[in-house]
Amino acid sequence: MWKYWLVLTVMVTVAGGGKASDSLNVRFVGSYDTPGLALDVAVSGSYAYIADFAAGLRVIDISDPANPVEAGFYDTPGEAVDVVVSGTLAYIADKAAGLRVIDISDYANPVEVGFWEAPGVVALGVAVSGSYAY
Repeated sequence: MWKYWLVLTVMVTVAGGGKASDSLNVRFVGSYDTPGLALDVAVSGSYAYIADFAAGLRVIDISDPANPVEAGFYDTPGEAVDVVVSGTLAYIADKAAGLRVIDISDYANPVEVGFWEAPGVVALGVAVSGSYAY
């Protein structure tokens, strides 16, 4: 159930433009059922990036909100619980596998370009400001 609401929220925002005046006219536009448990979503351009727990990062093409399709994915080593997109990078809080940095410039083939993990540290969230991830 959780995964549908995250993707549905993206679809409504894309369709309604996010205007307060449209808040009374929310309607279902489309959905995409990810293979895992969608816990977070970030939208950049025509793509939604989903932290999909054991299924890693899912890249969903939302250019046609009524028919979203998976454009690519990266199977993180841990359990993806949070995602932030900044430019061509996606930052994933990957629980016991720490912070993963994924290059998403090729939507069909995301590639890990960096990571940080520490024994006993569990990454449950991520925020990005400039060239720093927290």
